[in-house]
Amino acid sequence: MKAVGRPTMSAIRTRGFAAQAAAKQQQPAKQDIHVSKQANGMVVAALENQAPVSRLAVYMKAGPRNEQPGEVGICHVMRNAANFTTQGASAFGLVKNMQQMGANFTCATTRESMVYNLECTRDKVEKAVDYLVDVTCKPVYFPWEISDSKPQFQLDLGLLEGNPLAELSEALHQAAYRDGLGRSLYMPSHKIGTYTSEMLADYFLRNYTGSNMALVGVGIDHDTLSHLAAKFRFENNAKTPVSGSGYHGGEIRLDRPGAMVHAAVVTEGAGLALSVLQHAMGTGPCIKYSNNAATSRVGKAAAQATDNPVAASCVMSAYSDSGLFGFQVSCLADDADKVLRSVKTAFADATKAGFTEQEVSAAKAQLKARYMMFLENSSNLVEDIGFQALTLGSVYDMEDGLKMIDAVTVDDVNKAAKKFINGKPTMAAVGDISKIPYLDQLL
Repeated sequence: MKAVGRPTMSAIRTRGFAAQAAAKQQQPAKQDIHVSKQANGMVVAALENQAPVSRLAVYMKAGPRNEQPGEVGICHVMRNAANFTTQGASAFGLVKNMQQMGANFTCATTRESMVYNLECTRDKVEKAVDYLVDVTCKPVYFPWEISDSKPQFQLDLGLLEGNPLAELSEALHQAAYRDGLGRSLYMPSHKIGTYTSEMLADYFLRNYTGSNMALVGVGIDHDTLSHLAAKFRFENNAKTPVSGSGYHGGEIRLDRPGAMVHAAVVTEGAGLALSVLQHAMGTGPCIKYSNNAATSRVGKAAAQATDNPVAASCVMSAYSDSGLFGFQVSCLADDADKVLRSVKTAFADATKAGFTEQEVSAAKAQLKARYMMFLENSSNLVEDIGFQALTLGSVYDMEDGLKMIDAVTVDDVNKAAKKFINGKPTMAAVGDISKIPYLDQLL
């Protein structure tokens, strides 16, 4: 039976309403990103946006790119070691104290960096940072904790094999770069159980230094973050040289069960002109459950090649000194050859005809919208600031980024398209590869 009358909380709220118009609220002043460099070489970047939750991150130039030939896959262990015992807290104590504060702590890996993220309410920052310092500056690497992590490594590799797009990305980078940026985010299965405490300690000592680190924060002022930065002390503060990661090109094909195949074709390249080109050619559907064939050149080309389900988009990965740009398709194995050729032809035709001012303006508008929407999320904002601080030692704010996008010309985009078409290609495919053409047959 439905209750008669208003709910209690609704009645209380209504009684609190006033007849007088609410006072006009003053908009907070725009906050700038403040960047400084510590005596040990650490870069500190902060944006005070008055958010109730502070988000901090340690970015360390210690990703798989830094692995030596004998330590391939060690970053996978380092990523899992974020919840190991430290000099200041046991593994159990680390988890329970984070829970007690309502904090969220995660560790992620990019090909160039180890990233430690901390989220907590503003009043808990001072205490929570102590545990962030423990994890990033005072690890122990007990042998039994490494050994106990074997099931987690096996799970990670199992999840990777069940994620064809992640496997495609790994294969694409390996084919393109071989070493350096071609190193995987995951260890090979035969390496499980081969990493020792001494290997982890040596990798830590060599790569975890003040000069290799950026401490970034959103929802915290720069003075406070600089004060907290003094807690991060490393035994080695020398800057670790990172060897260049040469682009080679090539092809890797991974046969997996199922009716689908996922393939990507890229060349070396990065930059804003290619980002605009990416949006001019199509980045996937903007409307849920649509194939985006009406507005995406690559989507339209893929849809015209088959009546079966198909997806196509432009892809780009940018790094400190290189990048990959191209297109990616997912389709039934029987359709792979004609879909890939159709998308390749769409790129060639667009490059030959050139892009118009109207097309480039539309692409820049899409790129700016995606950029601004991305930065609306504080976690994404931390990621953007962290990448810039670690790579450049400085940070451009959103307005600077929008101005740089506006500065891209039609000529820049057309030159970027020609460079892609004439570049040395790399191809990777995952799934039922029985019908997919080889790289020399496609191009």
